[in-house]
Amino acid sequence: IAALNAAIPGDIRLLNLVLVDIGAGTSDIAACRDGSVVGYTMATVAGDEVTETLMRELLLDFRTGETLKMALSGDPGEKLSFSDILSLPREMTVAQLNELLEPTVTALARELANRILDLNGRAPSAVFLAGGGCKLHGLREKVAEELKMDPARVATAGNHFERNAYSEDYDINDPEYATPLGIAISAGLGLINDSYLILLNGTPAKLFRSGVLVMRDILLTNGYRYADLMGRTGANLSFTLNGERQFVRGGLAVPPVILLNGVLAGLTDVVHAGDAIEFSPARPGRDAARTLGEILGHDFQGRVTVNGALASLEEPIHTGDDIWTETGTIPAPRQEAAPAPQPPAPAPGKPLQLRLNGTELLLPGKKNGDPYYLMDLLEYSGLDLEHLDRPVDMRVNDAPGQFSQMLSDGDNVQISFGRQTARTEKAKQS
Repeated sequence: IAALNAAIPGDIRLLNLVLVDIGAGTSDIAACRDGSVVGYTMATVAGDEVTETLMRELLLDFRTGETLKMALSGDPGEKLSFSDILSLPREMTVAQLNELLEPTVTALARELANRILDLNGRAPSAVFLAGGGCKLHGLREKVAEELKMDPARVATAGNHFERNAYSEDYDINDPEYATPLGIAISAGLGLINDSYLILLNGTPAKLFRSGVLVMRDILLTNGYRYADLMGRTGANLSFTLNGERQFVRGGLAVPPVILLNGVLAGLTDVVHAGDAIEFSPARPGRDAARTLGEILGHDFQGRVTVNGALASLEEPIHTGDDIWTETGTIPAPRQEAAPAPQPPAPAPGKPLQLRLNGTELLLPGKKNGDPYYLMDLLEYSGLDLEHLDRPVDMRVNDAPGQFSQMLSDGDNVQISFGRQTARTEKAKQS
């Protein structure tokens, strides 16, 4: 929003405009219409995608990849010399590098366009590209193509900076200066007076007011990730025993604790000026771990090999191990791999039966007798919790749900990824 204050003057914000600030790891997107900011979002693709492509295709280290990326705006015929990770000298022209990067730039433009459409609902009147990543060869034209817009309506930011700032030492029309210049302009012209102060874990967090802010907005803006908000299950353990696939699930994540003014709160709770938030991030579950003795039984007396080598019962099992016993008749004691997550094996305690995303689900009782919470259902939702790039909406009996909400028999639970249910998203990926 600070960059938007510099790139898009107030007198033209009556139009439906979008600013895309392309950084290193993320691209931040803000939309305005009727004179004010109406929404913002983030894409997890940006300039690092280019560096990674150069590293992968040319066998470069990160520093060399970054150096080449910074030189891509030069003359197409300019020859760039560098060495790969094998210390072999290489030489390519700027034009050759841009040709190599064309699929990456296309993918970046497509993702940015999709995010713009999700945020704005339709193609805007014009798009301004800012940040160092907007200088990528062909990106502006490809964004216009993906949005089905006139290329003249997609431009790099910078044409309006001089309305509010002047410098003898820097070319402030450079779109790379959008964010730092925007912060300076916003502070100097009093454009952040419409902000408010909250406390996050005892530290003031000043945020731009852009309509209603909920807890999730505050936490993400202040450096937390979706993994901190949702947690992730521990790594699973997969191996073969006498030719049969075995599968042991990692432990469940410990849900986060969110207190708003001392009261338990959820990610969708509205935050107001003067509020105090205490946030303890979710903790990942334990990785699944087993020894041969735990799989075969500590009283097993036969001969056992792991990946063709003799092994003792104390040896830990690793994912991908191929285990064979002397007789080959040891029964499979663990869950087998399945296309979709299934509940763990039955254990003491009260079972729970409910509906998850329209499908009946029976959960066995917990060993310690504890009840089930909404957080417990995340591992059965089909979401890839390690690669979330959109908010996750949770509802119980058609009402907004909270991580720590206790579940009851017959509850109807929906866990959605963006505007699609987890089941639909998983089907699309398949």
